[in-house]
Amino acid sequence: MKKTKKLLALLLALLLTGSLLTACGGSEDEAQEDAQDQTTEDTQSGDSTETDWPTKPIQMIVPFDAGGDTDFNARQYAKYLEEELGQPVAVSNVVGNSGMLAAKEVYDADADGYTILFTHSSINVNTAAGTSDIGIEDFEMVRVCGRPAVEAIAVRSDSPYETLDDLVAAIKENPGDFIVPASIGATSHYACLLMEKACGVELNIVNSGASSDRTAGLKGGNFEFIINPYGTMKSFIDSGDFRILATVGEERSSQFPDIPTAKELGYEDLVSVNAYYILVPKGTPEAIIEKLGAAIDDISNNNEEYATAIAEAYYQDTFLLNREDSVAYAQDELARFMEMSAELKGE
Repeated sequence: MKKTKKLLALLLALLLTGSLLTACGGSEDEAQEDAQDQTTEDTQSGDSTETDWPTKPIQMIVPFDAGGDTDFNARQYAKYLEEELGQPVAVSNVVGNSGMLAAKEVYDADADGYTILFTHSSINVNTAAGTSDIGIEDFEMVRVCGRPAVEAIAVRSDSPYETLDDLVAAIKENPGDFIVPASIGATSHYACLLMEKACGVELNIVNSGASSDRTAGLKGGNFEFIINPYGTMKSFIDSGDFRILATVGEERSSQFPDIPTAKELGYEDLVSVNAYYILVPKGTPEAIIEKLGAAIDDISNNNEEYATAIAEAYYQDTFLLNREDSVAYAQDELARFMEMSAELKGE
């Protein structure tokens, strides 16, 4: 009888222990599930906060003076981004040190989507020229969102040079005597160096200000020719003060199809095409980049007012790349400029 009681007691004890272990295991599983649920809720809460962007005004930094083509394009995007995003987008012109001041301001900004850099290919030229410690790879790419009207080789209407061949022949006869203005370390400098190389000439390249300064210099008789974005010379072309000898585009522009490219005139390597970039600080959440990119896409692809404005002001066609293609474009462009790094540095 005693043995039977002992066996029953032992059996009860084993059953009780198993129940306790099961209960404890269930508590641990439930705790883990609760923790996972909380993590999911926290993540979703974070995503929701990012998706709610923007909840306050956005600042768009432009590394060039107001009134130029880059500033104009930035202000066009700012105008329509306000409609797309529901918050003011204020454009600030931060000029100096070959664009580095503007780049640094955005580089140092919080990665929260409220400080945007609107720049162009000069950021890659600056890297190749060694004039800036901050390059395009120090930012998150949002989009290649446009292209300036192609650069063109212009002379005054009273110039003796009727064709590009005339101009090249005269420069070869007087090496180093033809003064041409450029912003040293920027895209205009690259275009002049490219002309030297492609045409086999020697130019006297002097530092100038913005494209408007080069236009004024040609009008005033300070230079025999300039290489400038077509749109910045529009009023002088329309008035008959300037004559365009050729563009340095890959192909003829749909905005002015009667003007030949230097390439088709036999100067195969005289091709310089630039782009506008929208960048944000490294670490900006993907949700913000995607939302900003989608707004840019809608403007470029669907906004007829935007397309008309850039065509009328600067003879531009809309041009847009998705984020992946924008990264590839920027890398290819930087590699192209790096091939002339020594010349850009004056070595």
